[in-house]
Amino acid sequence: MGFLAQELEQVLPSMVVTRNDTIVPSLILDPATSEFVTKNDTVKGKKSVKYTELFPLFIKAVQEQQVLIEALTTELAAVNARIIALEGK
Repeated sequence: MGFLAQELEQVLPSMVVTRNDTIVPSLILDPATSEFVTKNDTVKGKKSVKYTELFPLFIKAVQEQQVLIEALTTELAAVNARIIALEGK
């Protein structure tokens, strides 16, 4: 399971870290002079997700879902009991 950092950043920007741009030198052969020259390419900062900081959010969401499941289970049992009582009359 994973997230695209760019998509998560739109919703939870604090959960994404962006590294600085990096200059990467490379040697290329200049066809005009037949000599090697250094060319600098800029690699844009990469984004990554702070997964360890997301875990508490996941746990909280599961806890909230569990409370809702328990409430709905109780409500469903009450509705079923009423149906049984009404059918028995």
